[in-house]
Amino acid sequence: MAGWFSFEPSHQKTWGRVPERYVPSMAAADAARMPTIAAIERWLEHAGFAVGEARRVLCNKKLSLADEERQLLIEASLRYAFIDSRELDEGLRLMRADGEAHRGEWIDPRPTYFVVASKPTGHTVGAVSRGS
Repeated sequence: MAGWFSFEPSHQKTWGRVPERYVPSMAAADAARMPTIAAIERWLEHAGFAVGEARRVLCNKKLSLADEERQLLIEASLRYAFIDSRELDEGLRLMRADGEAHRGEWIDPRPTYFVVASKPTGHTVGAVSRGS
């Protein structure tokens, strides 16, 4: 049996994760680098696995504005250097407003997809890859 978890890039606009939902170029970059669930299923089938199930799970992570702001600034400087200061400032403004509006009850659904497959060899194999 093998398992893989990811997020579905096509759902970024609907389910946009924090902080991606506030910084459009970050969301676009993440969606471009993440494989779709269909691509993961094709890879598994190509490797001889029979795909059994793909399931969406909402993680419902409770957020801290200070932690999310700190993480955004770190990621923007290290992984997303192409984001200009205007977009980053606007993203921070939107994120702060959203976080402050929820006053301690700020929840990010963080939808994650689990794909489970098995190989008809009689051996059990497990593999997990962390999505963004």
